[in-house]
Amino acid sequence: MGDFIVRRADGIHAYHLAVVIDNHFQEITEIVRGAGLLDATPRQIHLQQLLGYSTPAYCHLPVATNRQGLKISKQNHARRIVHAEGVKVLHKALQFLGQNPVDELLESNVEEIIRWGIKNWNLAGVPKRAEIPI
Repeated sequence: MGDFIVRRADGIHAYHLAVVIDNHFQEITEIVRGAGLLDATPRQIHLQQLLGYSTPAYCHLPVATNRQGLKISKQNHARRIVHAEGVKVLHKALQFLGQNPVDELLESNVEEIIRWGIKNWNLAGVPKRAEIPI
């Protein structure tokens, strides 16, 4: 793992320490984030152990990337999602994450597709890759 910064030269506490303390005091027990943050997890677990904090359960989901291999994000100027496309986008996101949503969901609303996703979530279906090109 090697050394990593916990307090920056300007005196501000770095991300790793701040997030560990925040998660502890918010009593966070499960963390779901992109695989791009996978390398941060051992550092945070190490800090949790040093501070005597419990370690949350971690899940790292694959990151969607464009043809150039950049993650789909505002930072990389991804197209914004308009409200009218919410159901279609959520359906595609569930497919991306290996959840096999039924096509009938395309005729539903955002709340229904989210309920379906929660009820039918299967971590084993999530692709075992850090990135998935779309």
